[in-house]
Amino acid sequence: MTYRENIQAVCDERGIENPLREDDIAVKWLKFWGEDGPTMIRETPMNRGGRLFFQIEAENKPRIGDSLPGSLVCDDDLRVRAAKYFAELYEHETGLGTHPLLDAIHKARLVDIGWG
Repeated sequence: MTYRENIQAVCDERGIENPLREDDIAVKWLKFWGEDGPTMIRETPMNRGGRLFFQIEAENKPRIGDSLPGSLVCDDDLRVRAAKYFAELYEHETGLGTHPLLDAIHKARLVDIGWG
């Protein structure tokens, strides 16, 4: 499936509209931690689908009480799921600044999640 098809499948599963609206996404920012230091990804209309990916990842993790995790480990398992979700966008030439969220996934060890 393509990235757009994956987004549509998630929207269908969650009963939300596509194109995504900010009200449908609880993740407001992501901070990736890698060897080069932190990379901050703030909410923009262009990264709604990416933030939704991390929301789903966090929702699928074990919880303590009702709170969602504030961070996720960026390991090989997460990268495999990211490659499937982002599909044709995932393997791109990194470092050009065209896909900062995807660049960060490739290099990060940890991602902090800012819930809104």
